[in-house]
Amino acid sequence: MPIYYKGNQQQILIGEQEFNFTGQSTSFPANGNYHDIMSFNYDPIKSGSRIRMQASIQTWWGSTSDGSGDVYVRFQQNSSGSYTQFHINSRATGNLDSDSRRQHLTMHFFDAFTTSSSSQFQIKVQAMGSGNFGNSNFNMFHTDEGNVFSLKEYDIA
Repeated sequence: MPIYYKGNQQQILIGEQEFNFTGQSTSFPANGNYHDIMSFNYDPIKSGSRIRMQASIQTWWGSTSDGSGDVYVRFQQNSSGSYTQFHINSRATGNLDSDSRRQHLTMHFFDAFTTSSSSQFQIKVQAMGSGNFGNSNFNMFHTDEGNVFSLKEYDIA
């Protein structure tokens, strides 16, 4: 099915893959360092194609979370031996004080990038806490539900 980008470029869907992640629960502190949360591999069909990613990640912060810290989330891809960032949200959530304690939150991310080859590559999710979370770490992939990544590959040639 063709779609149109900016009204003049036809993009035809050539591949689609969905990942549902279970058993990936990972917590991290507010220490100003990026932490590897999880990674997975993708096999593109064509070099130079456009990958559109939609991701949902279930999170949790506990009843002892009490601080003004923020959660940063970034996505990187490794197709040539080194990682390249293709998405960052430096305020995915934050200000974990007062009425924000003890909550589940599903984060949603959308972005796209162009493949550099048809070889398998890795996508890595990293997160960082800045400021202060109080006495709790922030948790991503908290449950086995709702952690879904959808990658759609389009021929843009």
